[in-house]
Amino acid sequence: MKPKTKIFTISRFSEIKIFIFLLFLNLFLFSYSYSYSELDGKYIEIRGPFCWENLGVAKDEEMCDLLIKAIEKNDKERFNYLLESFRVLRIKKNTKAVVLELKIEEKKAKILILTGIYKYSCGWIPIQWLYNPSLN
Repeated sequence: MKPKTKIFTISRFSEIKIFIFLLFLNLFLFSYSYSYSELDGKYIEIRGPFCWENLGVAKDEEMCDLLIKAIEKNDKERFNYLLESFRVLRIKKNTKAVVLELKIEEKKAKILILTGIYKYSCGWIPIQWLYNPSLN
């Protein structure tokens, strides 16, 4: 005789609760990404953390990932060390740029710098540094 296997079942009420939770989660994630997705191809200003004077535009995605990790850990010393790299262009806050590409899930954006000594250079920045003056 075969042993009975218990099949996992959930009640109709639980299904509804799960559906509502997933619906709200989806709406939250969509609204987060939607605000940034509007900036693709737009004129922006680059604004970093309020207490950090110098910012960096990474020449490649790998260096941008390192900058993002330093920012997330609030490691200003590591961030300044990365700014000294030849793979990072040092810029000032409020530098004007155009968004060329967005990678919302990876929290970064490719930009074309429009002002300063690196005018017409391309690079990657953390997505939270994007600021569109016309939307605010």
